[in-house]
Amino acid sequence: MSASTCEREQELLAALASSEVPDELRQHAAGCAECSDVLLVATFLRRARAATAPAPLPDPAYLWWRATRDRRSAAVERATRLITIVQQAAFLCAALLVVPLVRWGWPHLAHWLGALNLGALAPELPASAGNPLLVIAISATLLAVLALLDLHGGWSRD
Repeated sequence: MSASTCEREQELLAALASSEVPDELRQHAAGCAECSDVLLVATFLRRARAATAPAPLPDPAYLWWRATRDRRSAAVERATRLITIVQQAAFLCAALLVVPLVRWGWPHLAHWLGALNLGALAPELPASAGNPLLVIAISATLLAVLALLDLHGGWSRD
């Protein structure tokens, strides 16, 4: 950046600061490259400042409330992080345990269900109702699905 060569540049800056530029100084700025640049930039900045209205500041009480809420939320999250990790690990372990239990326990469960005399439980069940074991299995499956949906709804609200 080069040093200023016009002696009247400081006079122009002072006039711009007071918002009153005399006509003879404007005529000088029209002929002087340094002063015309200063006048152009000052005019642009003044118009830009006038075009933008200052944004209103938010209410301090609202800012304090949000900061307090965020601080409490962060503290709760830090305090429950370990609980959440242990809970997720327990769900994973339970899911992993179901597979071998079903795989190795299915023959015993099938034998036990086969030994049940469902006709004695519902002697007047019409033949059109189908296999009683199938009806019980479908009902149990629907009940399990509804229970899982209810659990999911409860967890998603938290």
